[in-house]
Amino acid sequence: TGFEFYKLGANLGGALALCGCAIALHTGAGVPKSVPFALHYYTRAAEAGCEVACSVLGWGFAKGNLLGLPFDENEARRWFERMPGCAFQTSRPNIRDKAKAWLAAH
Repeated sequence: TGFEFYKLGANLGGALALCGCAIALHTGAGVPKSVPFALHYYTRAAEAGCEVACSVLGWGFAKGNLLGLPFDENEARRWFERMPGCAFQTSRPNIRDKAKAWLAAH
């Protein structure tokens, strides 16, 4: 399956592969859905420089109750602020704009 290939790359620390694992686990695409395991992979992907993962974590904390994360403005800010420096700029421009707008308002 596609997840198995993502997992191979994730085992090597690849940011995009880690994010692919997270998305598959978050949505249940090709594997049983596991939000806690998805959160683990999103965090690893964000730390490895994946902009999409930083955005997901940022919104998780900004909104609260997304991925089981609590509302926490400081954590949301931390992940949104990391987005511009990510090595893998794979978010859509509107996602970047929304994160910038959230930062400006908070």
